[in-house]
Amino acid sequence: MLLLLLGPVLAAIAIVFVGAITSSLYVRDLGAAFIAAVAMTAISWLLAVPLDLLEQAVYAATMGSSTPPSQLTAAWHYANYVRAGLLFAVNTVLFVAVALFVSGIEIRGVWGVVLTGILLTLIDFAPLLLAMTVMRTT
Repeated sequence: MLLLLLGPVLAAIAIVFVGAITSSLYVRDLGAAFIAAVAMTAISWLLAVPLDLLEQAVYAATMGSSTPPSQLTAAWHYANYVRAGLLFAVNTVLFVAVALFVSGIEIRGVWGVVLTGILLTLIDFAPLLLAMTVMRTT
């Protein structure tokens, strides 16, 4: 159960961090950020199948095949960059959609949203980045 809360807690911390360092995003407190993170997680779970189909369509359009390539090839690295870009787009859209309905978060500009999208993508992508680092060193 604690692992299920790890993603939303890290996302809430990232949202509060961006709110603290930029003037284009106002976050009242950690509770509002946690509510937004839990809502984003729930929506992404509900949209898991359509998002997977979208990811396969992007792979097919950019790489010629909807299946990911074998590991540690140039195509595999390119596929990971495509996946990171898609994750950034999904995280940014989800954050904007949820922030419009959470009373403790106010969007005042673009840079706070972009920085939040980048941090949320890094949180989602961190396990894969760690795995890629371990595979390169062994």
